[in-house]
Amino acid sequence: MGKNTPPEKYKAVTEKSVLPIYSVGIVVLCYGICFPMRSFMSFLSAGLAAGAVYLLLQCLLPKRVVYRVDSPRSALLENGQSLRAKLCAAAESTQDPQVRQSIYRIDDAARGLLAWGEAHPFDKDRLGRFVRFYLPAALKLAEEYCRMEDQNSKGRNILQAMEKSAEMLAQMGAAFEKLQDDLFLPRAMDITAEITAIKALLQASRLIDKD
Repeated sequence: MGKNTPPEKYKAVTEKSVLPIYSVGIVVLCYGICFPMRSFMSFLSAGLAAGAVYLLLQCLLPKRVVYRVDSPRSALLENGQSLRAKLCAAAESTQDPQVRQSIYRIDDAARGLLAWGEAHPFDKDRLGRFVRFYLPAALKLAEEYCRMEDQNSKGRNILQAMEKSAEMLAQMGAAFEKLQDDLFLPRAMDITAEITAIKALLQASRLIDKD
């Protein structure tokens, strides 16, 4: 087996390029700029031109091959799900509603990050750091908070430690959400571009008003 050959547990999946979708909006927009679109025939001509370009690009542009996991989840993802379960248990055991909300916020971000890891099996570096370091650190902090909360007698030091732990859990929730947004940024940009192209098509066809 070659050095770059994927393991057998992965299966190849082809994905179509999004450029043909963008081309529809661009062609109609350019057609509307160059030619007056005041009759049914002009709209029909623009649609036919856009359709022809779309079909041409669909035929010419190669499909991208990606690999999806075709086996049970990796140990990394299993570990992440196990940590999530412990996080939820800590959230249920705390008596502070704000701390509970912070822990669930961390868990929501963790769920999104693990879903990203399942969809990108060959890009585990960033997810690995999250599962091996950041998520266990959040769990340890949550569990320590719960232990201090269960103390019958709470002195000044314990109360200060609980306050700092609660603040850190809130900050970790925000940081994990930012990490999740960073991972999904390329897809978000693709969706934004698709929306822009479709909007331009509708405006050129006078189906919606221009901004």
